[in-house]
Amino acid sequence: MAHALHPSDIDALGEFVLQRLLTEGGTAREAVRALVEHMSQLFPQAQALSPVLVLAIVANGLEEILGKSVQPETPAADLWRMATLLAIDVMTLERDDAVRRNVVDLLEHWRARDPFFLS
Repeated sequence: MAHALHPSDIDALGEFVLQRLLTEGGTAREAVRALVEHMSQLFPQAQALSPVLVLAIVANGLEEILGKSVQPETPAADLWRMATLLAIDVMTLERDDAVRRNVVDLLEHWRARDPFFLS
């Protein structure tokens, strides 16, 4: 069964995303892939929607640091877009049954049906 993450784990995962995003050549898409892969190793039973929360927190923090006017090409805007796409993936996973999915299920979904974040 999927479970919620502890707030300190969410903070650590946010730092993980920032490190990947702010390295030279790092993209939001690559950061999402790395986050879900990382979470599937450390927190395999975390709710599939958990990475969306992490991305939203990071994107909001970047907006606060960089200013409220989010331009389309900023890391914050990219994270918001990726969070939205990720939420759609989770909704697709949970569409056919009422079972709460975890991050391992999400990674398997990408491998089987939707490789966007893997490519």
